[in-house]
Amino acid sequence: MGGQTGSQQEQTQQTTQLPPWINEAAQQNYGFAQNVATRPLQQYQGQMTPDTAPQLQQAWNTAATSGNAGVPQFNAATAGYMGALGQTPMNVTAGQVGNTDLSRYMDPYTKSVIDTSLPIMQQELGKTLASNAGTAQQQGAFGGSRFGVQQGTAQAQGALGMANMAAGLNQANFQQAQAAATGDINRTLTADQANQAAQQAKINSDIQAASGLNTTAAGLGTQANQAYAMQNQAGTEQMAQAQSDINAQMSKFKEAWSYPTQQLGVLQSALGMTPYGQSTTGTKDTQTSTPFDWGALAGQGLGLLGSFLPSSDRRLKKNLKKLGEHPPTGTPIYAYNWKGDPPGAPKSLGPMAQDLAKTIPGSVAPHPATGVLQVHPAVHGALSAPAPAGTMGALITGGVTPLQRTQHRRRIRPPQIKGALGG
Repeated sequence: MGGQTGSQQEQTQQTTQLPPWINEAAQQNYGFAQNVATRPLQQYQGQMTPDTAPQLQQAWNTAATSGNAGVPQFNAATAGYMGALGQTPMNVTAGQVGNTDLSRYMDPYTKSVIDTSLPIMQQELGKTLASNAGTAQQQGAFGGSRFGVQQGTAQAQGALGMANMAAGLNQANFQQAQAAATGDINRTLTADQANQAAQQAKINSDIQAASGLNTTAAGLGTQANQAYAMQNQAGTEQMAQAQSDINAQMSKFKEAWSYPTQQLGVLQSALGMTPYGQSTTGTKDTQTSTPFDWGALAGQGLGLLGSFLPSSDRRLKKNLKKLGEHPPTGTPIYAYNWKGDPPGAPKSLGPMAQDLAKTIPGSVAPHPATGVLQVHPAVHGALSAPAPAGTMGALITGGVTPLQRTQHRRRIRPPQIKGALGG
């Protein structure tokens, strides 16, 4: 990359003149903006969240009071089931006639029939004997053999009749006793079976009632849940509607509050889009340049660049690291290497010419042959070497007021620097 670089450049100045009405409108907009900016803060004072809706409050009350819905019925159903489990229908066993004491069935018949029939037969026998005796006396045969036979026959027939009657009556008595006992046994069996069926029906009724109570308990719980859901939904909808109304009021407030800012935006937009003429004066820049090896130039030393130092043109440097700013002038200070330095070379400290052209106008000028930006030695030395605090070259970090900065800049502005650059 050997060789030299040269450039020529004409500096031009361009000015833009705005119409007076543009300046006047801009000032009016600025005044309006000041009025908008100085307005005191007005916060929304209305209600921001709705009150609890009546239906929602009712839903909460339902939830609080319905926790035991159906519990009494459920407890009663449980008690009914437990009671049914504790019941056992009676056992029914048919009675046996052979195991029945028939005497209690025979006594009434004996007293009513047999005990009254036998005395009658005895009376009849007595009458027969008496009649026979009377007849025998009339015939003069009383006490004879024939009378004895006749009386004996009468007594024998009477005894046989009473025996036959007693046997028949006893047989009838036994049969009626047996029938009566059988009837009682059957009636007792029927009654026991009826009682057994009644007990089983009672158990079934208790189970059915318990099942109904359990169903009722479940229904009451379902009804409570449904009531809560309906009330909660209605309350939520009421809350949403109330919040929408509040949001509408807040939106109106925000719209009114931001309206002046919107007006200002309209004015600024209208001013920016309004076409107007401009007048410009100046000359064109002309510049010629040839390829230039900045690294080679940096390695050739200071003799090629006359009275200005080459060490401030950014194009001659590498490995730049900003360390801070020179407080009085605001010029950035860097540590850097020359592009021609070997690897590991120590870094130098100082400003960039491109920065000095902005912070200290008139202290930088291009070399007439190479175009390299050069800095007046006094300025470069002041910013590249340490100096006591408060002087131009002090690399301090604070304590400098804007007035002191302005004063420092004025000390090295033309004519001092301009004369030095010219000579």
